[in-house]
Amino acid sequence: MALVRQYGTHLAPRGIRVNALTLGGLQGDQDSTFQDKFTRNVPQGRMVRAQDVVGGLVYLLSDESLGMTSQNLIVDGGYTAW
Repeated sequence: MALVRQYGTHLAPRGIRVNALTLGGLQGDQDSTFQDKFTRNVPQGRMVRAQDVVGGLVYLLSDESLGMTSQNLIVDGGYTAW
């Protein structure tokens, strides 16, 4: 995140945006015991699916986020809200 902030603030005058997309609890091939234990600590009660990430990624890559730089967009089902 320090690099995102550093590059984001220094490159902004050149029209270059630097942001991060942080994923947490991405569902994959984890065993069911791991998934059950992990989701107990997630406010949404589930792991993040790959399709849940697409909207945030498209947003960061689009002109809709032109006013955003040096930021971190977290997609984790609320895990880091605790």
